[in-house]
Amino acid sequence: MTPFGLFPVVDEADPLWLDRMNTSHVLAALDTVGTVRVTAQCLNAQYRLQVFQGNAIAQLAELAQGHFGMVIDRDFQIIELQGQVQQLQGQVHAPQTTVAEHEAMMEFLDEQIGELNMEIDNVQEQLQLQQTQQDALHAPPDVMDVDKEEEPEEIEGFSDVDFEEADPQPAQMGAHSPVASESSVNNLDDF
Repeated sequence: MTPFGLFPVVDEADPLWLDRMNTSHVLAALDTVGTVRVTAQCLNAQYRLQVFQGNAIAQLAELAQGHFGMVIDRDFQIIELQGQVQQLQGQVHAPQTTVAEHEAMMEFLDEQIGELNMEIDNVQEQLQLQQTQQDALHAPPDVMDVDKEEEPEEIEGFSDVDFEEADPQPAQMGAHSPVASESSVNNLDDF
């Protein structure tokens, strides 16, 4: 069968193989019909084996192509998903940047508000001080606050001696008194 190439030999010097092939002419001489029948069965078996192998190889090739197509589709899906992930990360990054900018702006505005509140407090203190000073200027002298420890200021032309308190005395009834006579009511000479 080796001449037909049906069962190629791995090693043509193999003693078992040589023993079988050297005795094939004996088998052909003893039982010609049986040898031809067995040879035909072997050829038929080999043909079916080759058909099954071909079908198996074809199925394997189809499966490999199918899997290769799935792998390519999955690669494209992975690439698309990675693009979507990057786009979403960009979309997330943009609001984060905006939030960070808004927080920085809010901190800046908080600082400005704090400074403005301090200025407002200073202005209110100044206004209260000016209002107190204006009220003190426009208030009558008895309402003005005078410290008890300080001596009152002297007004020009007046002294403390001019304001000494004396007990009130009843009017005198005498010759020089304006109450003494009716004639002195219109007479200013008596004084």
